[in-house]
Amino acid sequence: MEYSIFGDSVTIDPGGRYIGSIFQFTGRNLPRLGLPDNFFFQMPDKFAFHVKENIDQDAQLINTLPITNGMCALMHYLREWIKSAG
Repeated sequence: MEYSIFGDSVTIDPGGRYIGSIFQFTGRNLPRLGLPDNFFFQMPDKFAFHVKENIDQDAQLINTLPITNGMCALMHYLREWIKSAG
């Protein structure tokens, strides 16, 4: 999936459900949004580095990243993808 966010081209490779309600995604040009190229996302608004230690025993993301404006814009697309992947 390729998106234009704040004039930058961002590519997200659809991941899959990693565990529980946590999804793993990879992409390109994500550091401009404040994200690494490989990350976890949990709705509604949690991002974390892709390391198993960022998931607690209840399958919730911990050690989450501070939300940037770029992440807010990307959340919309990730939520839509998750809902459509059902």
